[in-house]
Parts: sequence; structure tokens; C-alpha cells
Amino acid sequence: MSNCLYRMDGRFVKVDEICTLDDGGKRVNFHYLGDVFSSELKGTCRGIDYAIIYSDRVNIHVHEVISLSTGEKISIERNATGAIDTNGIILVNDDHCCIKMTENKVISNLKGARLYWKAQLANSSRNFFVEVYYE
Repeated sequence: MSNCLYRMDGRFVKVDEICTLDDGGKRVNFHYLGDVFSSELKGTCRGIDYAIIYSDRVNIHVHEVISLSTGEKISIERNATGAIDTNGIILVNDDHCCIKMTENKVISNLKGARLYWKAQLANSSRNFFVEVYYE
């Protein structure tokens, strides 16, 4: 049984197109902000998605910091490969996600534990949605 740790409504605020790779991939950094919410957590998120984009998929490596309304912070790292469908929608199903550091007592027992996540976004939009789960 999976439990939702948090949901995030995010938006990209800056895009750095770095280079085209020898294998045809495009190296891009996506800077984003988001609103984080769940029954136990509420706050804002700032992060960078270090992505490599191909015609049919995107390799994702994310570093983010969630600032909670209590003043506590959570450092999270997420990795995945997302499929790009014919409509330009990117669907991400978990590869790896973990909490790196936090002082938050509610989730400190999840530090280093394996988390699961999924996301959906459109190539044509700067908005996206993420859900992070634990068992």
C-alpha cells in the first residue's frame, strides 16, 4: 500500500539549453518553483531538473529543496526516464527518489528510504504536476 508523501504543482521559471550531445540528446537544465501540499506537509519547492532530452524520452536528474511552512527544509533527489508521447506529453514513472536531508520530525524516518514518484508535463507548457509516494 502506497502513501502519498506530497504533491507538487510546479512551473518552470528558467530553461538553460546547454548543448547537443554526440548521441543526439539535448542537455537542458530546467529551473522550477512549486507549491507542495499533503495532509502533513505544506510549503514551496525550488529545484533544478538536469535533463537529457531525446525524441522519444527524457532522462531526468532532479535536485530540489522544499521549504515547509514550519520553517524546516527537505532536500530531495529524484531520477527517472520519462516517455514522450505523440502529443508531446512527458509521462514519468519512478526510477529513484530519496530524501537526502531534513530536520522535519514527521518524515525524518523516511530519510534515505526509497520513495516512488510520477509526473506529467507537456512540452508546450511550463507547468507540471508531481506526486511522491512511500510504502
